[in-house]
Amino acid sequence: MRECEKVGEYVVERGFKVIETKPSLLYVALGNLYISFWCPERDYIFDVDPLELAHQIKLDSSDVLIVVAYRPYLIIDELQSVIDRIHRWYGRDLGVKLIGVSSADLDEGLEEAVGHAMVYKPFKMGLGRDGEDVCPNCARGPLRVYASESLFSTKYRGRVNHIVMGCPLCGLRIRRVEILS
Repeated sequence: MRECEKVGEYVVERGFKVIETKPSLLYVALGNLYISFWCPERDYIFDVDPLELAHQIKLDSSDVLIVVAYRPYLIIDELQSVIDRIHRWYGRDLGVKLIGVSSADLDEGLEEAVGHAMVYKPFKMGLGRDGEDVCPNCARGPLRVYASESLFSTKYRGRVNHIVMGCPLCGLRIRRVEILS
């Protein structure tokens, strides 16, 4: 799977630690934020044991699952059905966020998906550092910066600052992309 190799190169450049690699799966971490990238061989899921599939693609241990496929949203619909069955049949709430990336638009899609994954649970990336801004939601404390990186954006075709902020008091999360050039 060429897509998974490209995903692996991208996440290492962004500072993620690769925990597990399989031909169609990449399991990475940034602090305590765990993300799985799944590059399925087919565009459908038929007759699968829900718990076995959840274990294979790390649904049970990931905060975010990013599906990289030609038609990712078809697979996400089926995965959501699997997650619902696990909740209904076994009473387990996996609490995983599903994000799709089209393999036809891999570079821009990965950039957006990783950004959304980071802002989903920024408090798991680390303690963060106090920012200059006061929380616009609760106004009780400063926003904490959990990620701040400068990178070349294929979406904006130039250098950008990617910043993920959050308020630990009220749970507000903000993703800011500042265009530098």
